[in-house]
Amino acid sequence: LVAAPKDPLVLWNLAAVRTRQERMGDALHAVLQLLAIEAPPDIESRAINLRSQIVTRLFEKARRSGNPDVFSIRDPRSLSERWVMKLSPDAWRWIFYASFWLVFLLLIVGKRGRDSIQTAHATLLVLGIVLSLCCGVSDWAARHWIRPSQVGVVRSDKALLRHSLVKGTRIDPIPEGVVLSVLEEVSTDFSVRLPDGREGYMAREDLGIVR
Repeated sequence: LVAAPKDPLVLWNLAAVRTRQERMGDALHAVLQLLAIEAPPDIESRAINLRSQIVTRLFEKARRSGNPDVFSIRDPRSLSERWVMKLSPDAWRWIFYASFWLVFLLLIVGKRGRDSIQTAHATLLVLGIVLSLCCGVSDWAARHWIRPSQVGVVRSDKALLRHSLVKGTRIDPIPEGVVLSVLEEVSTDFSVRLPDGREGYMAREDLGIVR
């Protein structure tokens, strides 16, 4: 895919032009790109309003065509995926090491001194154990479980989801403007996951990558 413009004003103008041209999938793609970067408050405010208008028009278009899909502008990643992807696997691992050694040192030192010191010691020990477990699990998930994904938008009004790359597989029409997870690139297609959990393959030209 061609690298997306990063200038907020360019993205805003692109979104406005695509809206006037009734190319709502492209318009939503440009708006979401704009909202994914740091933009001046006035442009961001106008982009949020335009996003609402675009989503409303896309939903009405899908409803008229008999497709009841609901358009969501929220991140299509799962809650666990969003949590694990907050930090890199290496960051999770370093925090795990730090919390592990904190717990180790607190166990060696033991509870000594006044009651207030013992209370602080116990509190730090509990927090260290919880942090160590949380970061250890997150590190494992980031490396072995979660597949990093990008957010994409269906730009075409004739997009199709193929459930596998095998010839003759089931094919579903996907409404323009659906926000989904792009898992990986496979030849001329992208492997994707829809908000309703369906996974399959879509042509590159039917999708726009947001981030």
